[in-house]
Amino acid sequence: MKTSYSSNISDHGKTIKLNFGGSPQAEFQFSCPKMLELSYSMLATFQQCPRRYRYRYLEKRKDTIKTFYLAVGSCVHSALARFFTIRNPEERTLQKMLSLVDELWSKEGFRDEAEEQEWLKRTKAMLENFYKIFDCSLMPMAVELPFKAHVENLILKGRVDRIDKLADGKYRIVDYKVGDEEGISTEGTEKDLQPAFYYWGVKEGLKIEISCITYIYLQAGMAKDISISYAEMKEDLTIIKKLAERIDQETAFLPRQNIFCQDCSFQRVCNTE
Repeated sequence: MKTSYSSNISDHGKTIKLNFGGSPQAEFQFSCPKMLELSYSMLATFQQCPRRYRYRYLEKRKDTIKTFYLAVGSCVHSALARFFTIRNPEERTLQKMLSLVDELWSKEGFRDEAEEQEWLKRTKAMLENFYKIFDCSLMPMAVELPFKAHVENLILKGRVDRIDKLADGKYRIVDYKVGDEEGISTEGTEKDLQPAFYYWGVKEGLKIEISCITYIYLQAGMAKDISISYAEMKEDLTIIKKLAERIDQETAFLPRQNIFCQDCSFQRVCNTE
């Protein structure tokens, strides 16, 4: 007797039907645990303002204000990634770094040529400062490395700017910040969950144990090291899970008035709701 196998598998969190032999009597149903997929930007956006999260990630509306910030950030991250893939440290000159900026620069989003040229000048100054302050001869383990990790009932996804192998054989993540020292802020009302997000994403997704995360603030020309404690990372994972549950169960997505409102692309539509 020939046995056939078919399945009707729906999204996570809904019912899976399996049919063996093609008859209704041989059909089984069981529930699949729901897996919410999150990036750190999604998590931070929800912390800043649930309504902005709804506009950006659920309704897929496009941010339109100050889009040149994205272009500048993309150029800087790509230039640094390309720079650190040069195998010969002697070829990693300041001139090479600045030439990568010219090669990768985008004029998208600027009001006019004057604003575009001002930001090109500022971007080159940022990277020139980086070149003078930080070690540009080291050989990273990886740059611009994506991860996607199943962590309990979550899928954490993202990309790390750089992973270095340290002298003691341990690994650190380097995260470049193009904005000011505060990075992605939540006005002090929420804990910074980015270290834990990266720790678990890299640990479970790439099987790399991280001992340290370094934020490099490019405009300020400074770095901040964050030591990794497994106990603290476990506590922060619990916070991430609770936030994910809030996101998953949210229906109202009420706005949260804060300093980010002044630069929000969705001010007009938000004020009319």
